[in-house]
Parts: sequence; structure tokens; C-alpha cells
Amino acid sequence: HTPNVPDDGYWDQTVIPSPAELQVGRIDMHAMTGFALSEVELTRQYLNKNHAYRHKIINPARRALLNTHLDSSIPHTSAVAWRSFAPMLGSTNIAAINTNGCSGNGTCHIFMDSLQARSYLWTYMAGGGTDTSCANPVMSSSQCINLNLNTIFMQLYGSYFVEWAKGGITGTTNHLLRAPLANAGMPLATCWTGGGPRWYFHHMGLGESIGFSTMQSQNNTGIYDPGNNQLLGGVHMALMGDPSLRLHMVYPVTQLMATQTEAMVHLNWTGSADTDIIGYNVYQADSMAGTFQKLNASILVASTYTDSIPSLSPGNVYMVRAVKSEITPSGSYQNMSEGVFISKPVVTTFTFSGDGAWSIPGKWMNSLKPPATLPAGYTIIIDPVAGGECMLDIPQHIASGATFILIPGKKLVLAQDLFLH
Repeated sequence: HTPNVPDDGYWDQTVIPSPAELQVGRIDMHAMTGFALSEVELTRQYLNKNHAYRHKIINPARRALLNTHLDSSIPHTSAVAWRSFAPMLGSTNIAAINTNGCSGNGTCHIFMDSLQARSYLWTYMAGGGTDTSCANPVMSSSQCINLNLNTIFMQLYGSYFVEWAKGGITGTTNHLLRAPLANAGMPLATCWTGGGPRWYFHHMGLGESIGFSTMQSQNNTGIYDPGNNQLLGGVHMALMGDPSLRLHMVYPVTQLMATQTEAMVHLNWTGSADTDIIGYNVYQADSMAGTFQKLNASILVASTYTDSIPSLSPGNVYMVRAVKSEITPSGSYQNMSEGVFISKPVVTTFTFSGDGAWSIPGKWMNSLKPPATLPAGYTIIIDPVAGGECMLDIPQHIASGATFILIPGKKLVLAQDLFLH
């Protein structure tokens, strides 16, 4: 039993007491005092680059950078990276370097140089550590402050900086495990893994999130080689960053438009600029905070969709996602882009405000003519201009639950049948 002494610098539990049930990540910019931005602005910067990555504005190469710095002294430390990088990115897309002994030959800079000169989805680095460095001067928090790093996901391994919360407990600032998240470049997620125990991310190669892989690693008791059995399920197995992040992003649709014709909403958009796009899915909700339901029964090939029975909610909103056939070293799967949204409240009142035939859209307010059968919840108002008339020249049905109003003193000529159900 370890008593709970606030701010004593010790975890009050060493292991997660039961299998993890939620995918959890930590976006924490506390005590990043070396950065020019405040904690709030660093968080805003993180969310902005997260959005840019999801929309492929930030689009790193599908390759990995692996530094085997510690392998000579602790053999197979980098195995945790090799085992995940190959199924995610392919064995030929892993750039391996070794900065061991670099202080003697002046090559300590090649790791950070690589992260600036090229881009990578994944990076691995291991070495002797402090709260703010890994194999110093190969990687340090000060470099995260002063350089832009071109990598999204980072596996880091070394002493001390596993204690990601120390910045709030002992006064350590610019903690290394969290510093990449505050970097102005690409990094969005980090974790501490080498052998105590090993993390596995190969699930991401077929579309799972980094949070899914995190939870599988936290709960691993034998499916995969755990490395150090004494540290299985430890509370130190914490993901820094957004747990919903995935490996393969798809260019979203652009120029999404929504127009109403009669009682229908027509959507059209410019297709995704990505390769191997097989179509699109359309979703609807009664508000941006509501539950989105897919409208199309099968993937749409065309860049259009008509909602023939739209929601009458004033917050009616649509979302369109591109669907890509994603081919990876592990197989293939259907991968969807981020959603693009458009709000389209449906006009439920059709007002005849001109003079002449019912069938001419221009005689109706905003050129919005009612459908041949007015559905429940909709209203028709006949209010022609002074001295004018509305001539019903096509059959019109008013369904039960719909409303038909003829403004007193206004003229309606029935040249065709009007059915009130």
C-alpha cells in the first residue's frame, strides 16, 4: 500500500487496476515555458495542426525514421519499432540510422537533420535520458522548441522522461515526452516504449486509431511479446496526444453545396483529389451536435445526392465523406475522409406571391414551388399580388398534416383539381 500524498512525485498506483476500457490520450501543454506561446495558444496550435493533418494539408511521406542508438548496449530495443513500422509502412520504407557514439564522430545532428529535411509518419528514438533529453545532444526539448519536426507519431525510450507528469509535480519544465506536441511542426502523438513493456501499432496499418493500439498494448498479457513482464499494464503506458488519430488520411470533398427544390434537398460537391476513390457517403443530423445517420444505402459514385424526405429540424445539417480503397503493406480496407459539413434548414412554407400559373416557379417566393403532394409539416400560402390571381393549372394534393392557406380577399382559380386529404 502506498499512501496518497499529494504532490509527492510518486504514482499512487503502479498498474492499471483492470483492463483498460477506453482509448485515452493526453494533450497537455502545462509547464512548456520554453515555448514562445502560452499554454492556451500551444493547445490551439496543436488542434490546428491536428485539423491540417486530418485534411491532408499536412501530408507527410508514408515512411518511418528509426534510430538504433541504444541497440548496441541494450540489444533489440528497437524491435518494438521494427515490428510496427513494417506492417504499417513496409520494410522498404524504414530509414534506419545509428547515432551511438556520435559525440566522438560529430554525427549527433543527423537524427534532427533528417526530421527537418524529410517527412515521416513515424519516428523511433531511444537513448540515455533525462526529463528533457534522449541521448543528449541527439534529441532534446530545446530542439523541440527551436526546430520544426516533420513527423506525426513518435516512439521515444529512455530514462526519466517516462514520468510525463513531472512538470506539474517537481517543477520540471518542457518535459520531453510532451514537448513534441508543443512543437510548431507536425508531431501529434508520442509514447514511451522500448522494452518496458513493448507497444504495438500494427493495427493502424488497416485503419485502426492510435488509441486502439494503445489500449491493446496496455491490456497485452501474452498475445504479443510484451518485453519486460514486470511492467505489464503499468500506469506509465500513457499516450500523449489525440487517441482518435489514424495513419492514413484521405483528401476530403470540397465545395459542398445544398439547394432546395420543392420539398427535396439536393447536395453536390467537388470530388476528393485523392487516388483510388471509390465513392462517397452522405450523412444527416438535426444539429451539429446531433447523431449523424448515413442516408445512402450503398456508396455513391456520383458527386451528388438528393434527400427526398429531409428533416424539418431548423438545425438540419449534412456531412459528406469520401471513401477510398486503401492499400497498405498489411492488406486493404475502405478508408473514409474527414467529413465536410453544410447546414441546410428546409423551407417548409411555400408562398405564391406573383400573378398567373401555379406551375411557374418564378411566381412563388424565392422561386420555391411546392411539390405535387405537399407533405405533412409543410404549408402553402396563396397570396398573389394586388389585383392578381393564382391559377391552379396542375393537380395538387395536400397531405394530412399539411396546411393550405388562402389569404382572405385573394383570388385562387381552380383550373385543375385540388385534393385535401
